[in-house]
Amino acid sequence: MRKVDFILPASFSRNDVARFLQKWLIVDGNITYADDINEALMRANQSNRDVLLAFEEKLECFDLKYFFDESKGVTSRAMTYEINAGQKLYWPQMGESLLPEEFHDGFALKNIFYFASNKKPFLPSVNRLIPIPVHKNSLQSTRKYPALFLDRDGIINEDVGYLHKVADLKIFPDIIPIIKRANQKNVLVIVLTNQSGVARGMFTEEDVKMINLALNEQLKDKGVYLDAFYYSLFFESGKIETFKKKSLLRKPLPGLLMQATFDFPINIHRSFMIGDKPSDQLNMPGLRSLIVKGNYNLSELDSYVGNLKEVHEHLRNELY
Repeated sequence: MRKVDFILPASFSRNDVARFLQKWLIVDGNITYADDINEALMRANQSNRDVLLAFEEKLECFDLKYFFDESKGVTSRAMTYEINAGQKLYWPQMGESLLPEEFHDGFALKNIFYFASNKKPFLPSVNRLIPIPVHKNSLQSTRKYPALFLDRDGIINEDVGYLHKVADLKIFPDIIPIIKRANQKNVLVIVLTNQSGVARGMFTEEDVKMINLALNEQLKDKGVYLDAFYYSLFFESGKIETFKKKSLLRKPLPGLLMQATFDFPINIHRSFMIGDKPSDQLNMPGLRSLIVKGNYNLSELDSYVGNLKEVHEHLRNELY
């Protein structure tokens, strides 16, 4: 059990959130309150222990356990994914801006910190940044579910190259037992797919929606179902101006996953991403990935699996 002090907004002193946080995060420490972030930082520097400083409205919607676990006792700051935030893109666990401001969306820094006691004095500027899931309802009083995140083309169905016609949709038989097992074990099955063909002018967003709808209907005919689809239409070298942008929604950046965690109460540490490209290894700390050998060069990866049957066996041992 970690010895960690809590510093929370003064408005929390008359509710049960603070006491619940200690129990939920399995920590032992004092709880104090502050009227503003400057007072909170002052109180943090007065503590002799590690400190979790969480100074945000609707704090119960932030997955503080994920942030706490990923901090691993090292001074860290939380950031959230925001569309059109107008801020520079920040990379997980690094403070400097790696990419310019023409990103149409970005990570927004939040006043949620983990301070290690050996790093005093505590400063509002922290270089180790961790993306934090935010759910539309309270994550702290809701059960969180493991998720099976699936790439679409090359994993669920054959990759025919910019699929946009239902007649070309062919589902892999070996994906069915994977999805079926997840459905039976209350594991969310969520598709995360880059569809840059829209930005390239090869087909439209309506075509993407049509394929997704047809895919789910065909899967239901086989006795399985998908819980949700999230797709990115962006490509910075595309032809369609609306989608000719850099975006956190384009894998391997974690924007699509962050959208999913807003809609569903997901336990990142119990989840897997399955894909067939290096870009399917998402930049989300704590998320495990299985990349399947298919049509793409995987030489840059340390490991990958040979086929979907191997994926199924691995997931039976590690997920469901």
